[in-house]
Parts: sequence; structure tokens; C-alpha cells
Amino acid sequence: MSKRTVRSFETGVPDGKDVPPLGSEASSASILLAWRPPGTAADIVHLVRQILEHLAQHLRLPGVLLYLPTEGAIPSWYALGLFAHCGVPDTVRRIAEQDLPATSGFWQSPLDATTAAFFRHQATDLLVVPVVSRQERRGTLVVLLGSDVTDTRLLGETLSLYGHILAHVFTQAQLTIDLHTLLEATRHLVESDDLNVVLERLLHYAVYITYTEAASILLHDVRAGKLTFAAAIGPNADPLQRIRVPLNSLAGKALRTHEPIIIQNVAETPDHWNQADAATGFHTRSLVAMPIFARGRPIGVIEVLNKRRGHFTAYDVQMLQALAYYAGAVIYQAQLMREREQALRELQVLDERKTQFIHLVSHELRTPLTIIRGYTEMLQEEIRRLEKARDDPPVWETLHMLTHEIMEGVRRLSVVVEEITQATLTSKVLDPSEMQDVDLRELLQRVMDEVNHLSRTKGLRMVLDVPSQPVIVRGQPDLLYEAVVQVVGNAVKFTPEAGRVIVALWDDDTHAMIRVSDTGPGIPPEELERIFQPFYQVEHPLTRQHPGLGLGLTITKQAMERHGGDIWVESTPGAGSVFTLVVPKS
Repeated sequence: MSKRTVRSFETGVPDGKDVPPLGSEASSASILLAWRPPGTAADIVHLVRQILEHLAQHLRLPGVLLYLPTEGAIPSWYALGLFAHCGVPDTVRRIAEQDLPATSGFWQSPLDATTAAFFRHQATDLLVVPVVSRQERRGTLVVLLGSDVTDTRLLGETLSLYGHILAHVFTQAQLTIDLHTLLEATRHLVESDDLNVVLERLLHYAVYITYTEAASILLHDVRAGKLTFAAAIGPNADPLQRIRVPLNSLAGKALRTHEPIIIQNVAETPDHWNQADAATGFHTRSLVAMPIFARGRPIGVIEVLNKRRGHFTAYDVQMLQALAYYAGAVIYQAQLMREREQALRELQVLDERKTQFIHLVSHELRTPLTIIRGYTEMLQEEIRRLEKARDDPPVWETLHMLTHEIMEGVRRLSVVVEEITQATLTSKVLDPSEMQDVDLRELLQRVMDEVNHLSRTKGLRMVLDVPSQPVIVRGQPDLLYEAVVQVVGNAVKFTPEAGRVIVALWDDDTHAMIRVSDTGPGIPPEELERIFQPFYQVEHPLTRQHPGLGLGLTITKQAMERHGGDIWVESTPGAGSVFTLVVPKS
């Protein structure tokens, strides 16, 4: 059936207002984000057509007109019989579009001569029935009556029954569409990490579902005791960002009472705070203010303004409540993310200050330690010179003991300063510009030279087992050296006199592996998982014999991890330990 036009009552000349015939979808409005539930509109149109055709045939009606003030995929006009063939006069169209009360009644009006002539004298009266569901008007059913109608009361009651059926169909259809819309809203809301984008999308859905002109989300500023606009859509919404809304406003009342506020006529409400209208030039006629909750606590309000047709209904409130729930979840997650990012920034600042402080302390300690060591060594030389010239052994023995203790204290303190310095070095993120090819064979030889003095003093047997060819890895040379020297140094430090330390190196196509084994006391099984923790030491702090802060293995583990490698230990108490370091090859 082709589309027809509404013809003027007075002249019968088409006035350009398109009214689709029964079953047409040509006038359906565009939907937010160009989304349309598959098959929903077509299925509903088909069902409505069947109902109207049954109505016309069963009651033998010359013409049937259904008007549904829809805002979505379902057409608003359905014409059958004379209304489809002759058109709809302006007077009839205005009757169908007027806001009738939500009653189950009907009213009848005879056609005048001009209107009867418009319908080719095939109808004598007009019967108007409101389409009502759950005390809410859904549309208007208008039928033409022929001269053979005798019982108008029975016919009106029958038409009211059909009106209830049509209202139920439309209500369920609108519910289906809106549920699809809510599902789409949920999907779109999680697609962006930008809170402003998410809130603006949510407001577009709110405007679409409630068929309103504008919407906004206001958040509660607890310190200021006011509401601030977090997002808004509608005419000239930009100035709202600078406005603070008091809690004695309608939005504030919704926040304070934890209940939605529904105002059908703002002009009759003295509590309306109109400064937002003054700033934007927008005229608020009606509104719904819905509190937004996060974890049971009200954090803001979502408002929709100016119902485009009719009044706000309980259905509008329910849909807005669902969107408020989404808004609360999104805002709460965004606030948690902001707090987390702020905490991370503060931790980064504290970490930088800590590093600066440690560098400063290490630097300041090194200078006096160098001075103390230098003068102590000079004092030792002077004592030895005077010892040759004078004869008082007890005095020289005492002086030797004192200088030895001073040097031992300097050595122990130097170890602590060095550990602190290396710990701050390994905690930094590797700079790609500092990475270079490192030959682990040469590195291990430097490590062996470093520990040579202590190993000879203890009479240890040191074994270095390396391949004949270079083993190249990509890394930061100082960090790799410090990682290995800590492990080898520990092996030398804890291995008793006349023991053995073996340092072995081998590689495959992807990794290089260093194994450091010793004949020391070993590590208890319950301690193996803890030795890489900062400041942890197997020895008791009050009885330990070896200096240090317990950062050596922590330094090694950090250095390995920053190179994409790893370290682990195997140990048997009384039989020594084996530490394995793995580094990816270049």
C-alpha cells in the first residue's frame, strides 16, 4: 500500500503532512546511535495491523485511525478504510493528537455535511476512544460509523476493549525497545575510559528513553555543600560547568531525601532553582531528578528536563532509575581510578624523594669515611714507626688494637653505604640508552678479582668455569656486575675457611646461565622463600658475624628482573648452596 497524505478538511487539497497507511514504517523517527532492535518494529506493526483489520471487519467499520505518540521505531499513525483512501481531515487529526484524559470512556460526534462529503457520505458519526494502559494514555483510536449502527454504547465498550489490547501491545513493545536500549547503553558505557564521554553518552540515552529536551548529571561536592554539573546535554549547556547548585534546589532535595523528584509543571513549584535557566537561556517546564547512588551512598543526581509530549510517567522514572544505577557504578569506578592514580603519583614522588635522600646520605657518608680511613692508615704507619724507636709493648699493642677496630668499623659502615647505593641503583627502570653488549666471561673474571683478597685470606679454593667463546648478553654493565658480585661475595663471605666456591657459566641459543655453588652452612628450607626479601638475613641481628643490611640478594633479584631474567637457589643445610642466575641473550 502506498503512502498517502493528510488532506485538508476545508479544501481537500494535500497539505504535505505525511500519514503512513496501516503497516507502513516510513515515518519512524531516527534512533540514537542509529540503533534499531532487529525485527521489533516490523513485528509490532504487523500485530497492530492484524488487530485493526480484525476490529474493522468484526464491527463492519467504514474507517479506523490509530494514533500512538511514539518516539522510536514504531510508527505513530495507522489508517484503515476511508482514512487510508480519503485521508485524514485536519480537525480529525487534531482530535487524535490532543491530550485526552486517561479514562476508559469514549465519546461520539456526528459528522457535519462537509465532513460527510469528505468521506463520500459513507460515514455518519465519529467515535473517539482513548487507548489506556495502567492509568496512562498511550494513544487515541478514532473510528467512523455508518448509518446502520444502532447500539453505540455496546460498540464503544467493544472499542475500549480493543483500545486496552492495543495499549498493552504498545507498552510491551516500548518496554522491549527500551530494554534493548539499556543493554546498548551498558555496552557503550564500558567502551571508553573517559568519564566525560561515558556520562555524555549516558545522558543521550536518558533523553532518548524519556523523550525529553535536555539532561544533566550533578555530583555532590561535600566540602562546598553544593552540586556541580559533571555533564549536560541540551541547548547552550556549556555555561552549566561554572554553576554550583545549592542543596535546597529540587536536585538537592532528591539527593537529601534519596527519592526521585517528579515535577510536571515547574511554574507551579516554588522550590525550582532557576539560575541555571538564566545562565543558559533554557526554559524548564517539567523535570525528573533521580538520585545517583554508589555503594549505598548518594553521590549525585541525574535530571531530565521537559517531556516533549504528555507528562512524566512511572515508566519514565523506572527507566531513569536504571540509568542512574549505571551512572553510579561508572562514577564510582572513575573515582576509584582517580584516587589510585593520585596515590601512585604520590608514591612516585615519595620514591623519588627517598632515592634523592639515600643518594645524599650515601654521598655525605662516603666523604667522612674516606677521611677516617685515610687518617687511620696514617696513624697505623706512625704507630709502626714509633714502635721501632721506643720500648713499651703494651702501649703499642693497645694502639694497634684501637686502629684495627676503627678500620673494622669503617669497613662495616662502607659495606652498608655501598648496599644502600646499589639498592637505589637497581630500583630504577632501565634506560634503553644504557643497554649494551656485555661479555659475561669478562664480567665474571672482574668479579673473581674483586673477591680475591677475601677468598685468599680465608684460604678458599676459587674455581671459574667458563666457555672458550664469548657469551654476550644485552644489559646494563654495572647492574649485571653488581648482581653477580653480590652472589659470589655472599658465597665467599659465608663459606668457612678452606672451603670451595665454584662459579660456572654456560649458554644456549636464548639464555646465559651463571651458577654459583659453595660449601657453606646452607640455608634452612623454611628460609629459602624469604632470602630475596629486602633487609632479610638468615643470621640473627644480635649475633650475626657478617656486616650488611640484608639487601645483597634483593639487589641481585631486582637487577635480574630488570633484564628480563631470574634467580633462584637450591640449598641443603650443612652441604652448601647453589645460586642460579639466568639472563636473556642479545
